[in-house]
Amino acid sequence: MRTAASTRGSRLPLLLLWAALSFSAEQPGFQSLSELFSYEIVVPKWIEEKQQTSEQHFMDKLSFNIKIEEKEYIIHLRRNRDLVSQDFTMNTYDKDGNLKIETPNLQKHCHYQGYVEGIADSIVAVSTCFGLR
Repeated sequence: MRTAASTRGSRLPLLLLWAALSFSAEQPGFQSLSELFSYEIVVPKWIEEKQQTSEQHFMDKLSFNIKIEEKEYIIHLRRNRDLVSQDFTMNTYDKDGNLKIETPNLQKHCHYQGYVEGIADSIVAVSTCFGLR
């Protein structure tokens, strides 16, 4: 099993980015930082752009700057429109056995995907449901 300390090269900044964005005591899968040999606490800084927001206040696109090991990275994200199909239907049965078909709009959510500017073939996936911590 690899730890943050054993990961080297270009993987280390992305691993630290993932750790910085996803560690939270309220989230499932939380791992205590005391189990890591070394880690770095980073603070993402929003790059403000004129943005469209949905009725649930999640931006369609967002960018932020993050400093890892004294190097600045710019992360560009777009809401993941492919997470759930636009024609998704949910079939349920009520207590009398009658079929109920719903077509909920699940396109307005807090899950994003994108890339790190200047790093070829980089991939970033972030959930902002609980904020960036």
